[in-house]
Amino acid sequence: MAERKQKTVLVAIDESQHGKHALQWALDNLFTGLDQNQCDKVILLHSKLSPMKIIGPEQITPDMIIMMERTQERQIASLMNEGKQMCEGKNVTVETLVVHGDAREVICATVEKLKVDLLVIGSHGYGTIKRLLLGSVSDYCIHHAHCPVVVVKKPHQT
Repeated sequence: MAERKQKTVLVAIDESQHGKHALQWALDNLFTGLDQNQCDKVILLHSKLSPMKIIGPEQITPDMIIMMERTQERQIASLMNEGKQMCEGKNVTVETLVVHGDAREVICATVEKLKVDLLVIGSHGYGTIKRLLLGSVSDYCIHHAHCPVVVVKKPHQT
């Protein structure tokens, strides 16, 4: 029997419930039925924007930058810890990665650099106008990532 190649799955996560739902979907659907000798890798990726990109350079002071960066670091650490906890009990190794830049470009560049087998990303479910104005990270990744992409939509709450 041929040995199974380790699968590397990149899951793009952010502070929204959509990113967490995408990770949970990946864990529930991609890593079932593995025996103890088969251990796949999950890479949790978060893209971090500079405070100056969020507010704008003309409106920000050095003290504000420091405060915002510290807040971001705490939020990102919490997000990554939550992601790692979600992976506990699954037969996967977990790596976390935080990269500075626009989410679209960061995700696609990381897919290329790490040669991942699959990208899993949540959909925020923006309407046509909002998607046109803000851009869709998942749509961009579908067209530019050099691997298969699964876009996970969070079910509507009834």
